[in-house]
Amino acid sequence: MQILMMLALALAMSGLPFLFGTVYYMVADDYLLNYIANGSYGWEYSDHLVFIRMPLGWLLKTLYGITTSVNWYFVLFLLFTVLSFALLHLFVWRRTRSFVFLALSAFFNYMIVAHFLSFTVVSYLCAAAGFCALGCALKEGRSGLRWGFLCAALFLISFFMRRQAALVSILMYMPLLVVSVMRQGKKCLRQLLIPAAAAAALFLLALVYENVAYSSPEWKEYREYNSVRSEVVDNYFVNYEAVKEELNAIGIGRLDYSLLASWRYCEKPFFTKEILEKVSGISKKATTLQDRIAYTRQNLNLSMLPFLIAPLFLLAALFLTGKLKDKGFAVLNLLLIYGLIFAFAFIRLRFVMRVVMPTQLFGAYALVGFADPEGRGRRVLLVEAVSAVLIVLCSLQYLQYFQRINPVPRTYYQEAPLKDLTDEIAAHPETLYVFDASALSHVYYYGTPASQVKTTEVFRNVTRTGSWDSYSPRYYQQVSALLKDPDRLITGLVSEENIAYVTGGEAGEITGFYEEQTGKGCAKSKTEYPGTGFAVWRLREE
Repeated sequence: MQILMMLALALAMSGLPFLFGTVYYMVADDYLLNYIANGSYGWEYSDHLVFIRMPLGWLLKTLYGITTSVNWYFVLFLLFTVLSFALLHLFVWRRTRSFVFLALSAFFNYMIVAHFLSFTVVSYLCAAAGFCALGCALKEGRSGLRWGFLCAALFLISFFMRRQAALVSILMYMPLLVVSVMRQGKKCLRQLLIPAAAAAALFLLALVYENVAYSSPEWKEYREYNSVRSEVVDNYFVNYEAVKEELNAIGIGRLDYSLLASWRYCEKPFFTKEILEKVSGISKKATTLQDRIAYTRQNLNLSMLPFLIAPLFLLAALFLTGKLKDKGFAVLNLLLIYGLIFAFAFIRLRFVMRVVMPTQLFGAYALVGFADPEGRGRRVLLVEAVSAVLIVLCSLQYLQYFQRINPVPRTYYQEAPLKDLTDEIAAHPETLYVFDASALSHVYYYGTPASQVKTTEVFRNVTRTGSWDSYSPRYYQQVSALLKDPDRLITGLVSEENIAYVTGGEAGEITGFYEEQTGKGCAKSKTEYPGTGFAVWRLREE
């Protein structure tokens, strides 16, 4: 009965955002993955989803093969969200017996669907639900076999969805799992061996399947190039002046470095794998301690402080109400959460919200795992209520911070003001429209309601100047039909005929690169789309 009630709560909180507005994906990557899976971006349904592992990609491809009238990517992720939060709500209730903390969990449920729906966040969510369900069961003396299988299944889903998120989750929940196993003893370990062995076997089968799926020479070459690319464009960029001499020595000038920093590198003969490796090495070597301190101070600033101390409020509430047990492990878990966040900012120099937010949020559930349902009276209710209000206020502060640094435009590409541009692209299938990476990802389709992403042909003649999907076999299949030389996309904007450049800015860097490479001048003309911030440029050699 309890699980049914929590499932109803999860359904209600996941459905509530649809009553107040349309649900959007948190980051642009989900849109591109959604379009790749449903065949809109690449001419066929695909299970090669780069970040999402092959088993989950295969499931999506199979579902889209059955029918494209359902947005399976969105439906599947929403289903994982509902089921995982049902387990987390049950976990919170059984560990605290507190309606206040349950309401706080429901608030987090709403926040995920309304503002932070993403394959990375859902990966964290599935892992958290699995580990919390297992930890709760072991603490209550229930069979580790059944709950071990549930945990293993959710962890595999998490891993297939986003490998890095699953691995970080293991660290976050390790103290809770250690305490839970200690409570049960050797009998528990024997029970957990069976689901652990089953999960390991499925994991190995999935790796074999994935290696076979990526075994063609084209996919191998892409993965090698993409691995090097991510080391350059996905990470911290040092100031050009600090590495000017080293870059010039390998043939990279200011303009080239600027193109890399803005994800415009689809010129394979120039931005080779070897060049990118050298740029990555130069950038990493030049990143000083002062750079790391400055980056950390910029991201872990005072505006983030209320959100960063939210788990501390939760731990204090559990302590003051007498519900906190295993205090040493709980404090260790809190320090581990903060340590991971500091590592993202200071060591990795990759402080992105889709990683930091779930680390904070689902780390809080790990802390609840150290609670026992004890303590009654007004004092308990008061402390819980005050703590919950503080955590909600901190979360809203975080939401304000997130929207300031990564605003969602909330514009659907088939509605005004982008409809005219969409109509032009659809009316000229013989023309390849090359978007700046940020223009396509963060403006053109980023505002599409997640529930309305459906199969469409509009993206078949659309590509980006650089993407984590560039130079994949899918990229060549799409672009080769419209370009003479798909490896030379940047200079092709000038040298080839049926190609147009779509940007929210100017075209000076593109024409400047062409002039540097060929020594020839460029003529430019543009068509503006008022209200969209877009212009379509036609670039031709003079």
